[in-house]
Amino acid sequence: MISNINNYVFNARRCFRFPCTSAISSYNHLTLFLRKLAPRLPQIFFGMILLLSACAPIQENIKSWNTVDTARQFAFTGALIADWSLTDYTAQHPESRSEINPILGKHPTREAVAWYFAGCGIGHAAVSVVLPQKITRDKKPVKLFGIEINPRAIWQYVWIGTEGVFIGYSLYN
Repeated sequence: MISNINNYVFNARRCFRFPCTSAISSYNHLTLFLRKLAPRLPQIFFGMILLLSACAPIQENIKSWNTVDTARQFAFTGALIADWSLTDYTAQHPESRSEINPILGKHPTREAVAWYFAGCGIGHAAVSVVLPQKITRDKKPVKLFGIEINPRAIWQYVWIGTEGVFIGYSLYN
């Protein structure tokens, strides 16, 4: 990725000096993007259809979002940022530290760490919004041991705890 950035900066300087090459350079980037995107178009199209078909229940779940949900989401995001910084430190010092995350591997690159944690943050927020506040059956809330089931709160609390465990492990190893 860094070599691509260096090439882009070099090409941008060259294109700035010689305007006739800017169109050629941007055309090459566009074709490269489309070449990588084209095989995924059926998946993207199918995903958009699924998303649009689920919009009505999602709107109800968004309306049920409250300040407690926001506080839990902020707590998760703070823990995620702390884990991100510790993992980034691990990526900067591969000789003295190693990562336990099997997705990233023992010695991830800083770019892989950034993409992974950005995706985790966005994905967690998206799932939190989609999950309902309450599970109802025949317009009555479903209860387990006398307590209403809140899938959104369960999802958020589980991942706050998981991030806490990873932060604790990273700090003491």
